[in-house]
Amino acid sequence: MTEVPETLRVKIHKIATEIGKATIVAMGYASIAAFEEEIITLITRTN
Repeated sequence: MTEVPETLRVKIHKIATEIGKATIVAMGYASIAAFEEEIITLITRTN
């Protein structure tokens, strides 16, 4: 997969929002956006 569809980006954002900023920062990410980009990068590398 070279490009992530917008619907998948929205779902990743919803998951990140549900997890919450405090938890994401505790996981070592600087922000929700950084978390989302890491997940998208993992998805595009896996396929």
